[in-house]
Amino acid sequence: MKRSYPNFHLLKMSLLLFLSFFSLNLDAQTDSLFRLSENGIFDTVLDRTGNKYPIVRIAIDDTLRGRWDSVLPNKVLSCTSGYFQIYLEPGCGMDDDGDTDNVARRNVLCRVLYDLSQFIHSPLTTSGAKVNLWVRKKNNVLGVGSAISYGTSFFPLPYSNTTSGIADNASWLTIHSGADGYKNLMPYSAMNSNSFFHLIITFDFGGSYSWHTDLTTTPSSGEYDLYTVALKEVTHALGFASEISGDGSPLIGGTYNYYSRYDRFLKTHSGVPLIVNSGSIGMYGYDFNPSISSAFAVLSPNASNCIADSTDCDTAVKYVGGITQAVYTPNCYEVGFSLSNFEDECWGTPTPANNNLYFVESNITGVASMKRYLKPEERTVLADIGFSVDTVYGDTTNHNFHNYGGSISTGITVAGINDGFNSGGAREICSDLVYGGVEAGD
Repeated sequence: MKRSYPNFHLLKMSLLLFLSFFSLNLDAQTDSLFRLSENGIFDTVLDRTGNKYPIVRIAIDDTLRGRWDSVLPNKVLSCTSGYFQIYLEPGCGMDDDGDTDNVARRNVLCRVLYDLSQFIHSPLTTSGAKVNLWVRKKNNVLGVGSAISYGTSFFPLPYSNTTSGIADNASWLTIHSGADGYKNLMPYSAMNSNSFFHLIITFDFGGSYSWHTDLTTTPSSGEYDLYTVALKEVTHALGFASEISGDGSPLIGGTYNYYSRYDRFLKTHSGVPLIVNSGSIGMYGYDFNPSISSAFAVLSPNASNCIADSTDCDTAVKYVGGITQAVYTPNCYEVGFSLSNFEDECWGTPTPANNNLYFVESNITGVASMKRYLKPEERTVLADIGFSVDTVYGDTTNHNFHNYGGSISTGITVAGINDGFNSGGAREICSDLVYGGVEAGD
């Protein structure tokens, strides 16, 4: 006689439902019910060193972000007259809890953001939109390792094995357009308000480092100047960073075949561009230059004789734009540092004695080093990658005033961003310039 097990089918169905729910929460990309963008094409964002984030993981809405992991509510702070709105993760070291160290650190970061907002001209001045900055606990940020600090914006990019080009990050898009860099990417009502973080910054406040936070004085021996370090990380996050990996492929990696606007100005020591346009329109069609693939092996991450914090000025890769300057090119590739920093020992009269002492964007910010304004060469880079920057920076009280002379740079005007969906969730295809962080024209 054949036996029947009616409860077995119920058990099986319950198990399948449980596994489906479990899978849904493990990976935001695998279940269409969880997708925020159409077909999930924008459901993953990337930081400047190629780490991937499900977009819900950087949601400002705690409820939405909580679908990915356990969260605590962030404290929201606005920096007076700045373009930035700060969100403080509990335990970030800048907590709004009355602790004097936390207050002092937070005030320094706010001052950096205020000074940059005065220095960079943007439609945000009148639009009222904000760049959402998330100050995080170091241990909660991907890819930081032993670094004393880290800053990155996010790239909202469509994945593609074939399309290649120049990508702009969400902070760049927001500052240039005056609108949220994520706007219209998804048929989701919150996309047209403050929905996701544009950039993350973190510092090692829990280690053995001593931080200098009094802007009216200079750092003492043994202290790291927080203003200098914060200025460096935010400037990286705005786009002063390379997306070229050690073998020439995009650092973003995988199916995201994109380089940065900064990369268009990088050349070998003999003047050959590292990336070239295949003839496509505008900012599309950029790939690593095949003619220099063998010469580029100097950046091999597997070099057996790695010498850190050192660049051979005679063979260094150069930034060639409004200025020409050797970039940090050690004989073994360092993610997040190689190509993304200027090399001090190759500046002025080349000498190792200058190492890490001049540029804000040097590969190392040393103890007692105070570099509280972008050097003229670094200001030129911001202008080259599209920012309209002023002729003065900072003030004398905070030991960071500098008059660059000349005139305010023109910058790039963005007419619109992200063809996609309007506020009602309907598709909206028009003639905007930027789509998903990839610009169609200059």
